[in-house]
Amino acid sequence: MTRVVMECCLVCQLQPSRSSWRHKSAGGMVTHCHRHKDTKWTLVFSKMTNAL
Repeated sequence: MTRVVMECCLVCQLQPSRSSWRHKSAGGMVTHCHRHKDTKWTLVFSKMTNAL
């Protein structure tokens, strides 16, 4: 697994009342935090990760 850096996810930035996180890989790709998980984006992310 790649090392991940925790940052506020875009959904959480739009909803500041809920503090949460997104995962940013060393490659710069970003996935949603677990609280606002986006399945479509996760699938795209997985394909792009596999392509690397």
